[in-house]
Amino acid sequence: MQLCDAWTKETGKQWNKPVGLTYGGYEIAFDVIKRAQTLDKEKIRDAIAKTDLMTVFGPIKFNEKHYCEIPLVGGQWVKGKGVPWDLEIVYNKNNPKLPKTADMIFPLPK
Repeated sequence: MQLCDAWTKETGKQWNKPVGLTYGGYEIAFDVIKRAQTLDKEKIRDAIAKTDLMTVFGPIKFNEKHYCEIPLVGGQWVKGKGVPWDLEIVYNKNNPKLPKTADMIFPLPK
C-alpha cells in the first residue's frame, strides 16, 4: 500500500494493478545486476538462478526448472471511498496470508 500511496502522491493519479508488478520486476532486475556485477549474459543468467528475494509482490526464488511461482490473489475493482475505485481481494485460496476483503460481486451491477 505504501507503493500505491507514493504513486498517487507523486502522479496525482489513482494507482492501478500494474504499478506493483512493474515495480517488482525492476526490483528483480536491480538485484540480479547488482549481484552479477556485469552485463555479461552468462553471469546474469547465473545470478537469476540464485535469486532469493522478497519483492513488493512476494518472494522470488527460481526452482531447478528456472521459474518462480508467485502466490496470487484475485481482486475486483469496486466503487471507491475517497477515490474512484478500490481494489478488493475476493479470492485468496493460493495466498491465505492476504485476507479476503470482500465477496465477489456477480453479476456486476449496471
